[in-house]
Amino acid sequence: MYCQTNDTLKELLWESVSPCYEALTSELDPDDIEKLNVFELEENIYDEKNGYIQLNISYPTCGCYCSNIAGAYKQQNKDYTILINEAWSCSSERKLHSNKPMDSVLPKGFGINTFIPSLTTEKLPLDQAIFFLNLQIPRKGTETKVTLEVIPFGINFSSNSPLTYEYSESDQSQNLNDIQYLASKIKDKKTLDYLAESTHDSIDHNDFELINSLIDPNHTSKAFQSLDKLSAQLRELKFIFYLYHAIEYKSLILDWDQEAQRFYIKTQIPNKEWMDFRSFLLRNDYWQGPSC
Repeated sequence: MYCQTNDTLKELLWESVSPCYEALTSELDPDDIEKLNVFELEENIYDEKNGYIQLNISYPTCGCYCSNIAGAYKQQNKDYTILINEAWSCSSERKLHSNKPMDSVLPKGFGINTFIPSLTTEKLPLDQAIFFLNLQIPRKGTETKVTLEVIPFGINFSSNSPLTYEYSESDQSQNLNDIQYLASKIKDKKTLDYLAESTHDSIDHNDFELINSLIDPNHTSKAFQSLDKLSAQLRELKFIFYLYHAIEYKSLILDWDQEAQRFYIKTQIPNKEWMDFRSFLLRNDYWQGPSC
């Protein structure tokens, strides 16, 4: 990003990926750590000249992996703002953070209405985050693409805002893979709408048999205890579906203002994607449950 090298930048970059590196080395002997060179691997990059570091590694716990990507954006006072993308597979955790408060780094007034100008957040019925801000840190230059992504279904990350810069699994997370299975097997695509609307009498007979096979009143082997609870869950997902289709700008190109020490919006990319409810359920990611 910037053709300037100094000890401060080096320290900032290494500090940004230290959680991932420490997870890898936590069970290694000191001699093995000294010999370790993670940047021999093609997927790992250390480019101090351009203020960029990328670390993708597996560490010795249940085949877990972590990813840390960090980039330095130079300020007019020669200091650096660092942006960090962090992901941990075994805790279904993603995090976008900085060495500065995120609200002071992103464009002024940045939030969910940047992507959905018509949205009135006071009327939202959910108390959980719906979207995650995926920011692609560039290795060179300062143009930075941000995209609104739907959080995997079932994570249920508590939030008073539909947009979050981090999420992870918790004891509130729920495995909803049966819904994806149901969407893939139904004969009548209207079945999902009937379920969400609780108009169960309209459901095709064969589809109804399939639905009943996914319900367990004792909640021992299936995700849902009753037809009503399945319908309630589908109503929540359909609300997310409607919100997804209200997105006016799916992605933005941000650029860096050295003097203001924050990003500004350079380009807004209109959302032209459309899909029906069934396709939405099939295409989105789902929380897969505890890894260990």
